[in-house]
Amino acid sequence: VIFDGTRAGDKTGKDLLGKLRVFINKDNCDDFPELNKLVQEMRSRECTEIISQMIGRDLSNSFVRLEVIADKDGFWLEPHCDIKEKLMSSILFVNRYGENENLGTDFYTPDMKVAKTIPYKNNYGYIFTAEKDSWHGLEKKKIRKERRCLQLNYVTFETDWLVK
Repeated sequence: VIFDGTRAGDKTGKDLLGKLRVFINKDNCDDFPELNKLVQEMRSRECTEIISQMIGRDLSNSFVRLEVIADKDGFWLEPHCDIKEKLMSSILFVNRYGENENLGTDFYTPDMKVAKTIPYKNNYGYIFTAEKDSWHGLEKKKIRKERRCLQLNYVTFETDWLVK
């Protein structure tokens, strides 16, 4: 497995995409009923309005994107800012194997020094909006078994899940 600082693995997505990440969509949502419930809740007007007020962005014409990520040892993620099409980014950590808390997402200063690492605790997470200075990634760290998380985004590009 090639790790190059992207989740695509080889910058094309062919190397790792199917192995370490799954997007919940209409084709597979019945295989993941609890995650489908989460998607449907995140699409609801009530939830969308609450999050919209919290982050100061209009989410009324956006789409929900939910991804299950399972990073393996050797994985790292170069510092980056999310694309403008991601109106909101959110990660919920699923630490099933007692991995070290230092495996959380690293946030960076503009000069690329680690400013804060969000602790990789089970059922712990964060949200933020894509900004020109919202640098984040994952330094090279030891993953004993698996660094699993759910990534939930509201996006402007089409997914199967238009908000209601």
